[in-house]
Amino acid sequence: MTIFKIHFGRLTVKLYDKGERTLRAEVVAHNTKDLKCKRGIGPFAEIVEKLETIMGSFLSNLDHAHIASIDQGSFEEITKPTLTGKNRLAGLDFNKARAKQVAIILLALSMKPGGFTSKDIAEEMANRFNLDFSARNAPYNIKKFRGKSMVRKINRSIRYELTEKGIRTITAILGILTKQIPAIFASIESPWVDIKKEQFSKMDEYLFHLQKQCENIRSLYNIEIAA
Repeated sequence: MTIFKIHFGRLTVKLYDKGERTLRAEVVAHNTKDLKCKRGIGPFAEIVEKLETIMGSFLSNLDHAHIASIDQGSFEEITKPTLTGKNRLAGLDFNKARAKQVAIILLALSMKPGGFTSKDIAEEMANRFNLDFSARNAPYNIKKFRGKSMVRKINRSIRYELTEKGIRTITAILGILTKQIPAIFASIESPWVDIKKEQFSKMDEYLFHLQKQCENIRSLYNIEIAA
């Protein structure tokens, strides 16, 4: 059995396989106080509705992340400044550590029932990256992601949520920056020794051919890589 589980205080969402052909999703309220509604038999329908909303959001976010993609030209567009009213905001530069860190936190909080606040972002930044990042710093970073339609406000509250575009774009960019590019550089620098072709994964095969092409370019132009 494979279980994917996320805890939010006294609320839990999980996904697991049951048997060979069944995939089950559940949301558990360990204490209905965290649902911020009346408790008891009378408001039971409201409790069920809130749990159903949480489940729908959880499954939608998983779906958006699973088919993460970036449209042609989107990466270049992300780095350009945006206008919110008369205010000009800087674009998002994922080469900078802060933008990447905030993106990681936003993606982590995207599953949180009811959205997240500036305070949630500040707490996660401090816990995960040990940074002096206050709730006053968060709104500016949120604005930049809102300017790119990746984050939106929930009605007129102080809570935010990631958009479908935001989940897909951030997942795709972080996948490239944290997994694919490091793997590519590692494959260029490290020879593939004693690896049989049938043992290659699809990514291994791509990286192997990429390494060979890089070696051909180096030979053609007599390029030497510094140690």
